[in-house]
Amino acid sequence: MEDKLITYNTALLAKDNGFNIPTKAWYYDNTLVEYGKNGIREMYENNTIPNCISAPTQSLLQKWLREIHNLWVELHITKTDTPNTFKEGYGKKYLVAYRIHKLKVDGHFYGNLMVDGFGDSWEEALELALEKALNKIET
Repeated sequence: MEDKLITYNTALLAKDNGFNIPTKAWYYDNTLVEYGKNGIREMYENNTIPNCISAPTQSLLQKWLREIHNLWVELHITKTDTPNTFKEGYGKKYLVAYRIHKLKVDGHFYGNLMVDGFGDSWEEALELALEKALNKIET
């Protein structure tokens, strides 16, 4: 079981918002490249690959958003078989809901809800939430 890497579009947003942590995977011309594969280990170690975009795991980006930008991404399972649910007629019994909170930095959890939504799977919901959180960063 491995942690999922973020998508290319999310990686672009992360880069635009200052994410610059070295990762063992990155995007080059919209193609995912991983450290030690495709014969490019030496190029990566010598930092000679131009125009690369870091491809962190979803959990690393989630942690970065929390620690650097005080954005808390929360996921939970929600039932959808009741009338007038958020995705009425969707045909699934459960969805993964996400919420993004802006945290206060005085040592207490005072989260202001910024956005919420749904995904079909845990990973899909987390990717959607990460993308939306990156769009909420004030530059």
